[in-house]
Amino acid sequence: MSYVLKLFIFFIPFLLIIHFNDAASQSGPKILIVTAHPDDDAIFAGTNYKIVHDLKGTVDLALITNGEGGYKYSTLAENIYGHELTIEDTGRKYLPEIRKNELEAGGKIIGIRNYYYFDQKDHRYVTSEFISEILDSNIWDLEYIRSKLKDILTKENYDFVFIMTRA
Repeated sequence: MSYVLKLFIFFIPFLLIIHFNDAASQSGPKILIVTAHPDDDAIFAGTNYKIVHDLKGTVDLALITNGEGGYKYSTLAENIYGHELTIEDTGRKYLPEIRKNELEAGGKIIGIRNYYYFDQKDHRYVTSEFISEILDSNIWDLEYIRSKLKDILTKENYDFVFIMTRA
């Protein structure tokens, strides 16, 4: 018997154990959250925590904007991060990285597995009656978003996709 074949036969039980352990640890639902802003995922925090920790599922997050539009609401964060984030140019420069870091820090607690960043411009706060402002303009690259979402959905085969809507 060749050396390679002996190694293969020797490692088969270990490969099977790894395969079955992976399958058992991922037995719960597989979820994709799609949100526009880095803090929107908080609406699903309790549900996602339970999915990951109690149901042994997986949760991934697709984030459309870079979060820079939150500069108007960043007064409390200015002392924490040492930047005048409420000044538009400063906020738009620093907030994308700050908000990604905050999102991922919270995601470690919740159990978010993967992050997909689309890095679209966070134009401004938009209510549901003005959503056409985003969709009918060139603020977001809608073809890029559609293509990237399609690729993610095809590759990952999720059980559910969570989105946030406004009534």
